[in-house]
Amino acid sequence: MLNFSNRQTTLDLNGPVLSIVQQPTSVSLCNVGIATFVGIATATFPTQTPANNPTNTGILTQRWYADGYGPLSDGSITELGITVAGSGSTTLTISDAISPTANGLSFFMRPDYIPSAYSQPVGSAVVAGTARSTGNGNNASLTDSSVATLTVFPKVTITKLPVSASVAQFTSATFEVVAELSDTTQGNLSYQWAANGVELSDGINLVPTLASFTELTTSNVVLGTPGFNGSGIYLDLSSFSGTVPVTFNTSESSLVVHYINIPGVGTIPETTKEITYYLAGGSIYGPCSVGYGNLYIGSETPVGGTTTLVVEEGGDDWNDMILTTNTGFFARIATDPGITGTVLESETTQVLTNAEDTVSGSKTNKLTISSNLVGTQTITCIITHPVSCSTPIIIDEVEFDSISARQIINFEGNPSSAYDPGANFSSSLSSVNLFDFGQDGTTVPLGGQIITFYAAERDVYVEMDIHASSGANYGSYSGGKGGYSRVRFTMKQNEEYAIAGYNFGNTAFIYRKSQLMLVVGSGGNAGPNGNGGAGGGVTEAGADGRGSGGGKGGALSSPGSNGTFGSLSASVPLKSGDSAASFPNGGIVITCPKGYWTRVGYSPCDDIGIQQYYDAAGNRVTNTAFIDRGFKAGYGIRNTAGAGDYSANGGYGCTGGAGGVSGGGGGGGSGYTDGSIEVIESIQGGSQYNSATLIIRAVSEKTATQTVTDTQGSISVGSPFTVTRVTDPGITGTEGHPLGSIRYIVDISDYVNPTLSVRVLDASLRASGLIDSDNSIVVTSGYPKQLSSNSYEIAFDMNNSQGPGRQATFVRSFSLTVVGT
Repeated sequence: MLNFSNRQTTLDLNGPVLSIVQQPTSVSLCNVGIATFVGIATATFPTQTPANNPTNTGILTQRWYADGYGPLSDGSITELGITVAGSGSTTLTISDAISPTANGLSFFMRPDYIPSAYSQPVGSAVVAGTARSTGNGNNASLTDSSVATLTVFPKVTITKLPVSASVAQFTSATFEVVAELSDTTQGNLSYQWAANGVELSDGINLVPTLASFTELTTSNVVLGTPGFNGSGIYLDLSSFSGTVPVTFNTSESSLVVHYINIPGVGTIPETTKEITYYLAGGSIYGPCSVGYGNLYIGSETPVGGTTTLVVEEGGDDWNDMILTTNTGFFARIATDPGITGTVLESETTQVLTNAEDTVSGSKTNKLTISSNLVGTQTITCIITHPVSCSTPIIIDEVEFDSISARQIINFEGNPSSAYDPGANFSSSLSSVNLFDFGQDGTTVPLGGQIITFYAAERDVYVEMDIHASSGANYGSYSGGKGGYSRVRFTMKQNEEYAIAGYNFGNTAFIYRKSQLMLVVGSGGNAGPNGNGGAGGGVTEAGADGRGSGGGKGGALSSPGSNGTFGSLSASVPLKSGDSAASFPNGGIVITCPKGYWTRVGYSPCDDIGIQQYYDAAGNRVTNTAFIDRGFKAGYGIRNTAGAGDYSANGGYGCTGGAGGVSGGGGGGGSGYTDGSIEVIESIQGGSQYNSATLIIRAVSEKTATQTVTDTQGSISVGSPFTVTRVTDPGITGTEGHPLGSIRYIVDISDYVNPTLSVRVLDASLRASGLIDSDNSIVVTSGYPKQLSSNSYEIAFDMNNSQGPGRQATFVRSFSLTVVGT
């Protein structure tokens, strides 16, 4: 039997037991925030019998770990999106935590006990009594803390802010904010738009607005006379209106050629014999002058007569040049005679009232809004997120300015048609406000193969002067003058009009969407033995070419669905039903072009709806507007001119002029109208320009505003309005009526193309005398409704007195404003 003696040892027979006395807990923080995790461990020794108190000379350590990554060390850890401090202590501090990289990281603490019972450092002696006697922890590898999760709330970054917008009344404006969310797994952004502090919802919103109302009045005043430029002798056309054809004749009595200059008309030599100008009535032209000699009104010489100007040189009372006019008269004018005219005056007042805003996208990042009133509103958006510390974000206010619709005409000068699906085809864009140009109008910019144009903010009643080109001269013979027409028509808002033909024939073919609306013919070319024939206005045929072999002018005719190319373009590939004329004949245009859109399923006369412009090759022109279109670029048989000998080709037109043969001049092209326009003037050979020129102006408008008072059906209103109550069958009493079931019919007299606007004058007083305490009476959405050219229907509504929603009502006091010609 072995004998174990009682000997002193340097080793604690039992190492410590490690345990967690404080577990770390999960933390949530804002982006780039700071989080703290606390984990505390302890080392305890088992109780022994007999008692054997441990020396406990080891060291208890703690190390933090990231789940799936491993032990942490202090400093920045890019791949985890965090900065670490206290990785070897009881308190782990996480800073600069970035969303979404750091979101969802899990951390735990692992304790360890470093023993003292072994040679430390290695090779040193372990001596009894030196307090190096504690061994490993009994459970060191099993004592991790619980896992704590870091949640980093996402960051919201605004990358695009809304900007102020100014649009016409009833026209939509768009406001957009773009916000980026760093982490979309924690919920989505929410948007709420507001106008003047009122939270908006999709549909109709009543928004208190300081609205501007303009009332227009007219008065007769003495105006300055256009053309007056100081004392002197003038051609006086002040008693005429519209475009006035004025023919001058000259005669001479000397061997020296004299000239008379009339500013605004031109310089006329005495060798002219006869010349016609188309001048503006209501004006005077001058002062007249000569290069040398003295200028007299005819009555001051033996010739006599106020229609005569006389040049006398040398004081010998010998008439060296005589100029007579068949229209107007010459007068010596020292002071502006003045012309009585109508002046439009306006008075604008501002009233706090409820605007009816039509809204979509009220809870998205893009708001679309229009208003029925003229006025300015402030727009803002509140952006929120379920957990992000960045929200709520209140976007700075911008202005929504609803203005009176202007006479804006937008032009698109569209490019040529080489097909290239990868190209970014763009149009040459321009815009004019016809109001700025008055009765002078503005010249249509003829740039691009096809000009498309449209009224951008409202219907505009326009007047257009169309001058077609002259034919080419040949030696001493002159090409025929182009046709001229002045027409009027209403351009509907956002409806496409197209001008084609001028780029090859200097002729105006004008379309309303898919269909030809009018043509003015160009003059035929001269030949070596005769002048070219004049082109026709919209209601005239082309004139025959002069000289032996002169070509026939284009006949006045109506085009159809099939046409004929003029012999000048006889080699053009034909579509089914079309033909080519034989030499030297002209052709005839088609009503509806058979261009690009017919290749993708549309018939020639179909409209194509809201689209951008597509050229003949099918290229979408990317910067053109989305409007109501129908024009089909490409094959339109506008090449109607006939070919002639010596290039004495006919003019282009609805029906082209025939070419001249054997030296005769080519015939002029004919005009055309589809009957939808008002023809003010149409003159064969009346063009005042050698190249095609189009001038467009807004027709002067008149306006009237009247207050309507309805006292339980007894209605009073002034001219030009007649107002009648209408009640649907079965409607009785005063409460709970469906919208539009009670309304008014408004008839307007003495106006052409009138537009009507309505304003509630008292938003609380009903026609019955009952009071709407909510002050909520407004014009019902969708009204006024046009019933005929001079008749409208209007309706009003208010908060329902019997439940939620709205009810129809008659109104005690409202105003009507008409604008027209």
